[in-house]
Amino acid sequence: MKYLLLFFLCLQSLQLKAQTDSVLLKQNIKTGMDSVSATFMRKDWSAFTKYMHPDLVKMMGGDKNFTVFLEKQMSSLEDAVVNKSAPGNVLQLIRYKNQWQCIVESYLEMTVDSTVVSSVSSNIGVSFDEGKTWKFIRLSNGNEEKMKQFFKDLSPDLHAPLNKTAVGVRLDELLKTYEPDYSN
Repeated sequence: MKYLLLFFLCLQSLQLKAQTDSVLLKQNIKTGMDSVSATFMRKDWSAFTKYMHPDLVKMMGGDKNFTVFLEKQMSSLEDAVVNKSAPGNVLQLIRYKNQWQCIVESYLEMTVDSTVVSSVSSNIGVSFDEGKTWKFIRLSNGNEEKMKQFFKDLSPDLHAPLNKTAVGVRLDELLKTYEPDYSN
């Protein structure tokens, strides 16, 4: 009887550790996405690049070329005002090929030509250091499978919902009715 009790205590301890690890991983994901949001708000594209998946940066020709690419892309939104940029929910967290991988939302509200535009976007996150730090890939609707073909080490079990954009709607209003749409 004493051994049975000891066995159940050990089992409960393992379950608690697994829950704690999951909580810590999700906190680290949100911390990483919060840094992405902060660098986006500051328009610090060099720092923003540091949070992107290294294969994506490499595909664009390295840190400097990726930063220049971002500067050019974002210059078209020169007159846009970023009202809010924040990490969203961690929708999926899995272990695959010795990496932690996730699907995490990001929230954005901008004002463009006096019109509010709000969005919920899906991102793939990958950790190469046991979940301490994370690198991200922003997904566009319809490119999830293309990303999995390019990034060979992404789990086939990662499934992201479609991004949602609403024109003329504030982010807090969008989030009141938002439900992830996996119909892709």
